[in-house]
Amino acid sequence: MSDTWKEPPPCEDAPQDPPSGGAGCTSEQAQDGLRAKLVERAFNVNVKPAKPLPVLEFLGHPIATPGNLTVIQAAPKAGKSGVIGAIIAALANGKLQSGADTLGFLADNPDNKAVLHVDTEQSRYDHDRLVRIGLSRCKVEAPPLWFYSWSLADLTTAERRAAFELAMEDASALHGGILCVLIDGIADLMYEPNDSKESNEIVDLLRSLTIAHDCCIILVLHENPGSDVGKTRGHLGSQLARKAETSLRLAKDAAGVTTMWVPQARHGDIPQAKGLCFAWSVSAGMHVTLGKAGELRGAAERDNHAADAERVYQDARTLSYADLVSRICEVCAIKERAAKSRVAKWAALGVVRKEPSGSYRVTPYSPK
Repeated sequence: MSDTWKEPPPCEDAPQDPPSGGAGCTSEQAQDGLRAKLVERAFNVNVKPAKPLPVLEFLGHPIATPGNLTVIQAAPKAGKSGVIGAIIAALANGKLQSGADTLGFLADNPDNKAVLHVDTEQSRYDHDRLVRIGLSRCKVEAPPLWFYSWSLADLTTAERRAAFELAMEDASALHGGILCVLIDGIADLMYEPNDSKESNEIVDLLRSLTIAHDCCIILVLHENPGSDVGKTRGHLGSQLARKAETSLRLAKDAAGVTTMWVPQARHGDIPQAKGLCFAWSVSAGMHVTLGKAGELRGAAERDNHAADAERVYQDARTLSYADLVSRICEVCAIKERAAKSRVAKWAALGVVRKEPSGSYRVTPYSPK
């Protein structure tokens, strides 16, 4: 394969502009070729394509299927590389041995097709570390023979793009096909992500590769700085938002906790409130799962109310309803009606428990 990017040869797929003279395809020849492709791709009521099996699932939802693109988007340093490592772990060990933490991802490769990972952003040391952490996540000492990973940060844009396509061709020939390709990040295979023509071309190329190889391609893309709505980089981001099967979004809060959810997908969204939270663990040396966002918020709410209850009860363990309402008014500086609602809230959360005598016993509070 050439190491430079070239336009497709003329008259290969569709009618070109009328020739100005000289040798080349006639418009009739080009139209005949295009008609043949239309026939091949036409709906046929007698032929029903098999439903593709998901290559990758997140929280039980399919987010990547053959013939499609999936986008992982986030602001810088939100944990995108950690997510790539978790996906590598899920692909490397589809059965998920005990103790594996793949950040909610599940995958399988029953036919041992090739899985490719291209890192265009990190140094060779950081690339190596990402893959090693990914393998350690699923308790695998060495990668499967069908897994390939390259650090291409020091190559030119033209070399990266040509090497990526060449790697797909070679891996497909060696393993009888490709299951999945991970590109971190896609903007580094382009000269200018804000250029509409180049953006459309690269997205068309990626989509054609997923169809030709019957695989999925998962792309990492940065969000614009300060974007609350998740606007991704340049015209490339806009085009991928229209064409991708799934957009997987990450957002990191001030406490260092990242929430991962699916705002857009053909097979069902996952709201942020039902997404998965993870954070960096110094002791584990990697990002670890904390739990689902809604469950964590519920636990945090209960902890806040439990702390208030400890202040209200002080040294007492039980209080009559009247005394409890009175103390809540005093300690929390709220009115009686709000205090009565607070008692009901505490009871629903299990912060206090009503006893047969009618008094309320506080549940011991152990802050995490």
